[in-house]
Amino acid sequence: MATKKQSLFQRLSEVDVSKYVEKKGNLDYLSWAGALIYMHENCSVFRFEKNFFQVGNIELPYTIDHDGWAFVRVTVTADEKTVTEVFPVLNYANKAIQNPNSFQVNTAHQRCLVKCCAYLGLGIGLYLNEDLRESSVVAKEVDPEVKKELEESAKQGSESLKQKWNELKGEKLDGFTQKYKKSLRETARKANEDKKNAES
Repeated sequence: MATKKQSLFQRLSEVDVSKYVEKKGNLDYLSWAGALIYMHENCSVFRFEKNFFQVGNIELPYTIDHDGWAFVRVTVTADEKTVTEVFPVLNYANKAIQNPNSFQVNTAHQRCLVKCCAYLGLGIGLYLNEDLRESSVVAKEVDPEVKKELEESAKQGSESLKQKWNELKGEKLDGFTQKYKKSLRETARKANEDKKNAES
């Protein structure tokens, strides 16, 4: 009986990518250079394109949505398969940003390229449970002093938390996940209820 030929995804997903895996915070990343090496080694045809967008009279390597958030788009072709991915431009704490600089756009392109390769199978194991890891209560890059200030303010109620949040606005708040922000709001809500009960 003839052996069934492996699909592109099966072949790439079995490649050991550990040699070029880097760690940032609590996440593991395959370097873009490593991804290119593996793709060229394992695909008879491999090419990629960083898409440009028409903005007024100029072309830019990224686009902006209606709320001002920046995205890049990359297309990868390997053998008979082509995939396209749209990827947000992120800051050092992996949070989406507005008005990105050229370095941030370039980094987003490289991460988008690697993710396209993962769609084709390469390093797909690195993305397993990605959402669970990224939704940890607080990102590791968060300043502990800022965290302490926010938690103390939340204990004083919603108005105090709002004032502190506005005071600290900017990159100091970028490392906090939605889950953590929700926990702060819940603490503030309980503080409001306790004050109301104490006054009644």
